[in-house]
Amino acid sequence: MHKIKLLLIVLISLIFIGHLDAQKKSGIGLVGGYDISISGLSNWYSGAGLIGGKIVFCTSSNNSLEIEYNYHSFLNSSMPDRMFIAKSQIKYAYENKDANNKPIFITDDQGNYIPYKKIDKQTYPNAKKSFADSLYSSSGSSKMTVHSITINTIKYFTQNNFFQSRFFIMGGIGFHVYKNQVDSLLYGGQPIYRGKKVYMKPFEDSRVALGFNLGGGIEIPVTNNINFDLRTKYNFIVGELRPMEAYKYKGHGFKKDAEEIGILKKVFPLQYITISASFTYYFQ
Repeated sequence: MHKIKLLLIVLISLIFIGHLDAQKKSGIGLVGGYDISISGLSNWYSGAGLIGGKIVFCTSSNNSLEIEYNYHSFLNSSMPDRMFIAKSQIKYAYENKDANNKPIFITDDQGNYIPYKKIDKQTYPNAKKSFADSLYSSSGSSKMTVHSITINTIKYFTQNNFFQSRFFIMGGIGFHVYKNQVDSLLYGGQPIYRGKKVYMKPFEDSRVALGFNLGGGIEIPVTNNINFDLRTKYNFIVGELRPMEAYKYKGHGFKKDAEEIGILKKVFPLQYITISASFTYYFQ
């Protein structure tokens, strides 16, 4: 929190020092939207909701500057869907059972799906016995939160007849304080010990990273003092998430059949598309 306050003070100071000749018109706004993960980040999370606010300084009739704060919450982790593919002490494991509690299929030590009816009893002589699930880390979880503070510059185009709206393009730079927390993952060195699963200690990646955004949208006046805008922007954050090569999804019978997800390689940079809407109140 101290870092966030410090960054906010620095950014506000830069605004006032660099734009002392700005017009007096200014405003405050509330922001809500959704982030769509792209590139390597999409392998961890599909997206995140966001809320925030902004302070707007109108430097001319067609240009403005914003100080924007957003809180992003990535909760839809892919971890519960991932299999543990490292070889363990148990050669194979049942992954699903029917209504009569009988096994439908097993997976071998490479995570390959084998229907129960097609099991080679010479290869798997004890296939009728129930073994601990040493390959599927269904209890694994992760979540990531991001606090972003950015300075955005906006260029408006000529007003059109559609509700007296204006299209605009925008670009920005700022800092992103992110924390990615991972918990309940099987230990890669020895996932099974004395018949019980061994989990790694929870860990997190937490950093303050520089970020850039570029996008555009449309602004529609609601009243003389209130405007509504809808925008889409691309976010590029110079940050990373550590690799987790032991976890991937391969086989049948889980949430999606016959789907294979690559290993969790190092993610750099963090990238996502933001679709957001805001209401801004301007002081006269």
